[in-house]
Amino acid sequence: MPAQITEFTFLQYLAPRFNIPVPEYLPADAPGAKIRDALIGWGGKALVKPDVLAGKRGKAGAVSVVSDHVEAQRMLKQAQGMEVNGHIPRTTYLIQYIPADMEVYSAITYDSRYLGPSITVSLAGGVDVEDVADSEKVTCPIDIYKGLGAYQASELLTRLGFPQKLASSLSRALVDLWDMFNTTGMRMCEVNPWRITPQGRPYACDFKATFDEANFKLLSASSYCPSIK
Repeated sequence: MPAQITEFTFLQYLAPRFNIPVPEYLPADAPGAKIRDALIGWGGKALVKPDVLAGKRGKAGAVSVVSDHVEAQRMLKQAQGMEVNGHIPRTTYLIQYIPADMEVYSAITYDSRYLGPSITVSLAGGVDVEDVADSEKVTCPIDIYKGLGAYQASELLTRLGFPQKLASSLSRALVDLWDMFNTTGMRMCEVNPWRITPQGRPYACDFKATFDEANFKLLSASSYCPSIK
C-alpha cells in the first residue's frame, strides 16, 4: 500500500513548512479553557474531525459542527470510537470553520497522458472530481524542471471564470502546493476544498496525499514528517 498521510499530519507538519494557508486547529487533548477561547476567537463555530486514513468523512457522518466548548469536548471523544469506512481514527481534532463565498478543488498527480505531473483545478469544490463535468475543470501538465508558476496557476483559474481580483492569493497557494508535492516525493495530493473567504483569502480545508515509495525525496520528508507511513 502506498505511503499516505491524513489531514491532521498535513496541518501539523507540512502546511506550516510550505506556507500553505490552513485553518487554525486544536488536538483532542486540548484543555477545555483553550477550546472555549478558540471557539470565541473563531466566531463561535468549529468542526470536529477524525484523524483517519479514509476518504468521505463528511458523507460518513464523522464530521460534526460545534459551537460550544462542552459540546466540542464531547464530540472529540465520541468521534474517536467512530468507524469511518472500515477504519478507526487514531485521534480527533477541532478545526476552525472558515466562512466562504467560493470553494475550489485542486489536485496534483502524475498523469500518463503527459508522462509527468499535472494539476487539475475546478470551482466545484467539495464534490468528487469524477462527478464534475469536463467543462467545469481544467487540467494541464507541469514542467518538472520549470515547476508551476503563479502566472500559470492564475491562467487556469481565469479559464474557469474565477474572479481575477481574488486569483493572486490562491495562485500563490497552488504554487506552494506544487512545491510541497515536488519536494516530498508525493504521487498525488488533493485539496478539496479550498475555501475562499469574502476577503479573498484561501484556506486548504481538506487534504489527502499519497507518496511514491521509490522516490528518494520521501526519506527526507519523513525526517520532519514522522507520520508518513
